[in-house]
Amino acid sequence: MPYLDTVRLDYIDRDGHDAPFAAAPQIRCVYLSGIGADFNVNSFNWSSLEHLTIAGPGVAFIPCMAMLAESRNLLSLKLTLNGLTHEYMETWWGQAHPGPRYEKLHTLEVELDAMGVDFSFFTDWVFLPALRHLRVVGNIEFYSDIVSMISRDGCQLAYYLGNDWFTTGQELLKVFRAMPDLRILEMGGKWGAVWEFDKNVVERMTFTAGQPLDVQEYVLPKLESLAIHVTPNCYPQLVEAMLASRSNMGGEAPPTRLQYAQVGLHRWSIRDGGEPIREVDSVMHDPYGPF
Repeated sequence: MPYLDTVRLDYIDRDGHDAPFAAAPQIRCVYLSGIGADFNVNSFNWSSLEHLTIAGPGVAFIPCMAMLAESRNLLSLKLTLNGLTHEYMETWWGQAHPGPRYEKLHTLEVELDAMGVDFSFFTDWVFLPALRHLRVVGNIEFYSDIVSMISRDGCQLAYYLGNDWFTTGQELLKVFRAMPDLRILEMGGKWGAVWEFDKNVVERMTFTAGQPLDVQEYVLPKLESLAIHVTPNCYPQLVEAMLASRSNMGGEAPPTRLQYAQVGLHRWSIRDGGEPIREVDSVMHDPYGPF
């Protein structure tokens, strides 16, 4: 199989799958679905992969981590584990596992159906200096880990989608402060509400005319698209005022500007540096806003 480039496999047990792809030199993309605890991790030459997608049950945690440890040249990684529990992770935690340095990885998407699992087990393990696109969703704790990871690895995120659990608006602001290069932000949705996206947070995203940027707190200055899907503590007027302040910055504006915003059921578009335009169909049936 000298010319094989992409492999897609549904669950295959160890007895029926004895590393037939390990000697294929050109494989760059691998998609694995439904793998189990008995998956043969010697199935591929992981160091040659550039794109890896894994979807399986929590019981496959240990073979998944073994694959990731060897896949050091990845450009993108998508990992989905359902039903992950501390029980499946204890054996791995009890052993020494040198973390991979993902020097080239620019896209990381993780979805864990794992109640209360601390995602620091992953962020503390890997090194992600080139990361630009991060999507982390599921029943997981994460907000403090992303701040530590960005500070340690120096990654400059441009895209972030998450549903972190926050206790206060100050925790949410810590994440925003750690992402000065962010272009696209999406939070909330089916996994829960972003209660902490409130008046105080929106004010920190608002440009104050007449004050230089270096003397005011102005978070997410390069943001182009904002979507906070469920946010009970933020009224649309606050967001509209924030959008207007960003569109009227004049010569003080950064090269990029916020062009689209969705907060709850309300949506706005901003074209060519003009005033924010609220889409008419977006103000219907909003249980959280006054419109």
